[in-house]
Amino acid sequence: MAHRITRAGVVTLTALGTVAVAGLSAWGAGYFDGAASPAANSAVTGEVLVGTDGRTLTASVFWSGCEDRPSLIAQETSRAVTLEVVRHRHAPSEAVCDGGTAQHLSVSLRQPLGSRQVNQGQGPGVGTVLAADLRQPGYLPAGYAQTPDVVFNADSPTVHVDGSGAHFVTSPTPSWQRGYAGGISHGVMWITQTAGDSVPTDGQPVSVGSHPARLIVVRSTQGQQLGETLTWFDGSYTLTVQEQDPSMTAGDVLHVAQALH
Repeated sequence: MAHRITRAGVVTLTALGTVAVAGLSAWGAGYFDGAASPAANSAVTGEVLVGTDGRTLTASVFWSGCEDRPSLIAQETSRAVTLEVVRHRHAPSEAVCDGGTAQHLSVSLRQPLGSRQVNQGQGPGVGTVLAADLRQPGYLPAGYAQTPDVVFNADSPTVHVDGSGAHFVTSPTPSWQRGYAGGISHGVMWITQTAGDSVPTDGQPVSVGSHPARLIVVRSTQGQQLGETLTWFDGSYTLTVQEQDPSMTAGDVLHVAQALH
């Protein structure tokens, strides 16, 4: 597999400190009656996935419970594509926005991206990940399907968050994460692909195909088993399959990993 993930001010997905599927929380508890105030548009601050058609760009976007679902727009020139998140706040400025959602939002370009740089508003360029390079699941547990939601988990070594939980922060290497939800227990699972070798040294030694891997049991602070994390390096990328579903086992995680292609 060719190593074609690029990096320029790379940022990855976010976490909120507790495990949940993004989008389950909505209105903040502190909503007040009154006129809504507009929300300022913002730059894209994370890596951008370039679709296999070369025209579809996808970014991870967070918005608060006081905002409507934002839109991702693109301004194109012959040399660059500038992405911007268009926001609208439906609550008054004094409202407390406790809820939040994060999803992968997409925009379609008039022309394929090609060699053009992707910019974040007036800021520097952002990293791009080619969808054609991502390993695809050949097996998912019963009831699971990919979700547009960003799956939050504080325990994942490839997920990073700033103090507010509302913005994506810089990752050491380019990475893209896909979330999956469903199953008997309505659990969550995600598959992360990261450039370079970042396999942890702890955990149980196992193997994925011919590649050494590490299986880590994820536990709560009270010692309750939450799920498993399986990580291995395929020579170009570190692959991680992580789940939080009491109905899934380490064997299920290994099955997902072995079937990636």
